[in-house]
Amino acid sequence: MLAVFVPEIEARQWRYANGRTTFEADFVRMDGPVAVFQSGGEESRHPFRLLSPTDQHHIRTLAQSGATESVSQDAGSTAPGSRGPVFGGQPLKEGEEIIVELPVTDTGMLRILRDCYDKESTKARALIAVPPGFDPLKKKHPVLIVSCTTDGDASSVDAAKAYLADALGRGFVVLAVNGEFGKPKNDSTTFRWTLVQATLDAMHAQWPDSKSWPVATGGISGGGGYASHQAIMLVQGKYRVIGMFLSVSGWNPTNFAAELRRAPSRTMLRVPIFQSAGETDTIATAEITDGARRAVEREGFKNVRHEKFPGGHELHHPHLLAALDWFLEQDAKSP
Repeated sequence: MLAVFVPEIEARQWRYANGRTTFEADFVRMDGPVAVFQSGGEESRHPFRLLSPTDQHHIRTLAQSGATESVSQDAGSTAPGSRGPVFGGQPLKEGEEIIVELPVTDTGMLRILRDCYDKESTKARALIAVPPGFDPLKKKHPVLIVSCTTDGDASSVDAAKAYLADALGRGFVVLAVNGEFGKPKNDSTTFRWTLVQATLDAMHAQWPDSKSWPVATGGISGGGGYASHQAIMLVQGKYRVIGMFLSVSGWNPTNFAAELRRAPSRTMLRVPIFQSAGETDTIATAEITDGARRAVEREGFKNVRHEKFPGGHELHHPHLLAALDWFLEQDAKSP
């Protein structure tokens, strides 16, 4: 992989383009698409493309003034012939998403796709993005599965892009899946779960240890319903589910009573739920979101956070960051 070295640099404050992630460190070098920093004798790695435009420009200036090799314009290439992780036949780049088409071969899954599309469909179209330091052979990386809402031509792949900077910055692998022909007329939780299941099967075939990685789900508005349903199905499949991020949504696991009954309650009711509600939301109103909070508490869920922010029907990034941190903290405390 291409390594770009620079002379000794004084520590400075660095910032992600999202404005929410900052850190102080010395810039050391570029390693392909990843900027490598050092602080307190330890190295940290951050995707170049996620840094602020000012910091990207600063790194290019440093490299041009003293590096043995310059930083590429997009800092996204790797050395010819480099061997990094691949998924669906495509090379992965730390801090960047790729879209892959995955074949669906299971007879039951194919039947579900055909029924939803009213025609044959044999593929899932998946987004995957991996964080800095991604090493599927040596590390257990947390995974965030993002689902879109039900409205119009909503796309989980497109919806996931709003989560990338925050989730990758917290070390999560991000997954989102669309059907081969987009959202079908007969969209359903079964259809969405089939696509997620096919993608996870492909990931486990590629990296067998990934079945033991911690998994969280997330969705905005109606996407919170799919996130709730998928968390239940993951628990049924004995995945290590570490949380649900339900943003401006009245949907919650109690909306899927039959599936919930089939999940082992001792495990299911320990899954953390973070409900993010907008104080001025006219769609998922306070009455709706407060009702969702009461519903999961009545059901017996033991780890519920219901937080409000001064906004409307939108993804509130501080809540997403808080949720991801909380999920990891709770998982670290689990047996």
